[in-house]
Amino acid sequence: MQGTTIPEMLKWAQANGFSDSDIVRENSLLFRLYDECFVAGGESRGGHGLSVLRNEYYFRLVEYRELEMARKASREARWLSIAAIIISLFAITTSFQPIEIKPQQIDRIILSIPTTEQGKG
Repeated sequence: MQGTTIPEMLKWAQANGFSDSDIVRENSLLFRLYDECFVAGGESRGGHGLSVLRNEYYFRLVEYRELEMARKASREARWLSIAAIIISLFAITTSFQPIEIKPQQIDRIILSIPTTEQGKG
């Protein structure tokens, strides 16, 4: 597992739109959050002064990513369901066609039904 350092955190903040004045103003907050979320890796662990996320915050990060994936899947499902409803409405409206039965067709049906007299003979 790789870690991070405070200078890397500050560099990340600058790269993500925090101005220098924001960083100075929020410096104490950033350091408090850093101290709360990270634990020193230590030289003995091969961390070379790097800090790693505490287990609690690692699992919070995993849960957050799962939540984001679920939200994305939900949005996709919503759009697919809307498309399915539109397609079904289109299919319903185009499937209704008037059915016309001509008198000759009715006569042919009636003539094809065996009568009781025909059955006796």
